[in-house]
Amino acid sequence: MRVPPKSTGMAEADKHGGAGMQRFGDNADQGYDHDTEQMSGINAAQILASLPNPIFVLDAQNRFLYLNQAAEMFFQSSQMILAGQALEGFIPTDASLFSMLQRARDQHVSVGDQGLELAGPKLGLKL
Repeated sequence: MRVPPKSTGMAEADKHGGAGMQRFGDNADQGYDHDTEQMSGINAAQILASLPNPIFVLDAQNRFLYLNQAAEMFFQSSQMILAGQALEGFIPTDASLFSMLQRARDQHVSVGDQGLELAGPKLGLKL
């Protein structure tokens, strides 16, 4: 599969508020084979859904935007129910997870920890 020119996609992402991934489909005349991508049947949503680890996306106020199936099992609820609910309703705000989230946002870096314990009234204890 051919990859679209990086500069084109990134420029389009900047012009359109980060929508570069959607804009790549418009670049067929520049060597991008959109049909090959669709035939492969793999996209980001399918990849995230298939991961065995809980993956969830939060907005700036720590409200759920997306959860994969493993995250739904972890939080014992569906994405439909959790969407828009605050993470604070599941995990106490003094948990180290919240300081990690704040550090990632403030410093624009990835953060990680091993053996992180998450506990809350709706979760019990999770590792």
